[in-house]
Amino acid sequence: MSGAWIPNPAPFPSTPPDRWPAPATPPSAPLPQPGPGRGRGAAAAIVAAAMVFAVLVAGALGWAARRDEDRSETAASTSAPGPTTTPFTFPSPSPSPSTRVPPSSTIPPRSTVPPSTRVPPSTEGPPSTPAPPPGRSQTLAEALPDLIAFVERERGHRFRTRPRVEAIDASAFDAKLRADLERRRGELAKEQVSLRALGQLKPDADLVEVYRGLLEAGVVGFYDPESKELFVQGTTVTAYRRTVIVHELTHALDDQHFDLNRLSRFEGRPDESGFGFLSIVEGSAKRVENAYRRSLSARDRAALAAEEAQLASGVNPFQFPIAVQVRQALPYLSGERLAEALVDAGGIAGLDRAFGHPPTTSEQVLDPAAFRAGEAARAVPAPKADGAVVDAGAFGLVDLQLTLLGTDPLGALDAFEPLEGWGGGRFVAWRGAGGQSCARVHLVGDRPADTEALGDQLSGWASRSGAEVRRVGWVLEVTRCA
Repeated sequence: MSGAWIPNPAPFPSTPPDRWPAPATPPSAPLPQPGPGRGRGAAAAIVAAAMVFAVLVAGALGWAARRDEDRSETAASTSAPGPTTTPFTFPSPSPSPSTRVPPSSTIPPRSTVPPSTRVPPSTEGPPSTPAPPPGRSQTLAEALPDLIAFVERERGHRFRTRPRVEAIDASAFDAKLRADLERRRGELAKEQVSLRALGQLKPDADLVEVYRGLLEAGVVGFYDPESKELFVQGTTVTAYRRTVIVHELTHALDDQHFDLNRLSRFEGRPDESGFGFLSIVEGSAKRVENAYRRSLSARDRAALAAEEAQLASGVNPFQFPIAVQVRQALPYLSGERLAEALVDAGGIAGLDRAFGHPPTTSEQVLDPAAFRAGEAARAVPAPKADGAVVDAGAFGLVDLQLTLLGTDPLGALDAFEPLEGWGGGRFVAWRGAGGQSCARVHLVGDRPADTEALGDQLSGWASRSGAEVRRVGWVLEVTRCA
């Protein structure tokens, strides 16, 4: 296919329609109590893992960390010392959109949680019960009371019932991870078609095997919203495992107040609410996890960092597709930034409201100001498939940036940044002749000039990837098979 942007006669109206869906401005009224959980759905389990991201992604995280530490140090020099909240780490890209969003935005239920990559500020965070001496392990029974108390203080809510936390051996833990992945094999087969077509996955790559490798690379804990259980690998609680337990305890606490099983309902909407909800869920947990890290002494943090480095040392990040790795990081890092912005603007209540009315677009996750303004996506006509439809739904800003990343790995950081003038998109995927994976995307900017700019940006990617980009009326149409 040509990489040119070809003007075409317009089968659509000469101007774009109004935005959709209705603006998602968080309500001022308190949220209702959560209802009963509804099946496993896409929220089967929420996990924490060791660092498995590629060097390029790690470099991007380090850049943002240094930027945020500089900002923190500047603020510290002009204000009295005291308890602090986690500073912004990243613009927040969000999980997958719509009815089953394009691969680029869907996140497996057991998505990896990247450990903090920035050195916590030297100032102490919220007061907590002293941790054990650096490097010393505890039993789960010894560690749990203090960790529960910390999570309740930092999150601003109390557990309604005592969380169920179980330490299990490595073989039993891995068996649970593999079983959940196998249950999702059919869903991942659809996602694989879209990812291959958009160049985020090689044509011969098996997405199930990619996710299995990511999970086995260092997952040490997860929370299951259906069974209400938190599982930790191993019988002792080390420094790193304590941060994992804090992260997952935050999920358990949020589940008791806001029902995390509602993720499957948000994912059924024709927008990116599923990604928005997951970003709120993970952002809330990252915010508390990083507050716990900051509460530790310098020696404790050094012991924690050493354990993280040891866990990551056995992982070859280049064995995993860069776009998949970045996609895994988005809900945590961008979600943390969004959670911090909500707390800064409206306190804990501001974050709480977002659980009921999450972002409806990945642009809102990346840009907290767009979320506060209720800036919705532009209505875009659904593209037509040239075969039996395998997957279809909203195509968001994150999907675009991860697609561009397929031919430009150095643009990893862009996936965490908002894009001026983004409007909206839809996609469809099908299997083409000879078993090829194919996808077609319709995109628009906020204004005609923004759509033109998107076309210019995509033309370079198209020439490198063999895609076709053309203008169809007021819509950009992107088609690629691989």
